[in-house]
Amino acid sequence: MIKSQEAVSIVIAAIIFTFVVVFRKIFTGNLTSGFIISALLICFFILIINIFAKKIVARYYDISIEHKILGWQRYGIYKRSYFPVSLPAGVILPFILSIISIGYFLFLTFLQFEVTPLLSKVKKAVGLYRFSEVTEGEIEWIAAWGIIITLLASIIAYIIGGETLILFAKLSIYYAFWNIIPLGNLDGTKIFFGNIITWIVLAIICLIALGYAVLLV
Repeated sequence: MIKSQEAVSIVIAAIIFTFVVVFRKIFTGNLTSGFIISALLICFFILIINIFAKKIVARYYDISIEHKILGWQRYGIYKRSYFPVSLPAGVILPFILSIISIGYFLFLTFLQFEVTPLLSKVKKAVGLYRFSEVTEGEIEWIAAWGIIITLLASIIAYIIGGETLILFAKLSIYYAFWNIIPLGNLDGTKIFFGNIITWIVLAIICLIALGYAVLLV
């Protein structure tokens, strides 16, 4: 279900995610190996929950999705405004912004996903012109359920309680909030262009959740 290259991207994302979370504690002097391990596990599970939610929905639509590090290639509005190669923005931006802000700015955007129709989707198509392309509506729901399940996981973690799960709940909300932004190849862009109403509803929920998460201790 997870390809080798995809697994590498997830591991890199989890490491960068952990770096962003623990960086501020370096300056407060209370960073411990125990917290680093806890943060790594929390970050990894947040990513896995989000990824598998999208993969399950994708299978429902007979679509295969593969995650990779968020890329950045276009830097302007002109046709020539492209970098020669796609830069790994999902690594560079969280890393640099954490250092510049001394860990106060948690920029949690690491991955993007690409879609491919499965053979079963092609076989289900009927008529003279078989329509087996992936639609924007299908991509929208794949991305949307990633956000929804991430938020639900945060609620469950908060209800159960405990210091580790409260941190999981907060970071899950932060992750959902950043990824609902319709920028580049983030999930928010896929939802926004698939159905703006769905995006507005999820964006409002994420904003409310973010406001509540800031108050969590």
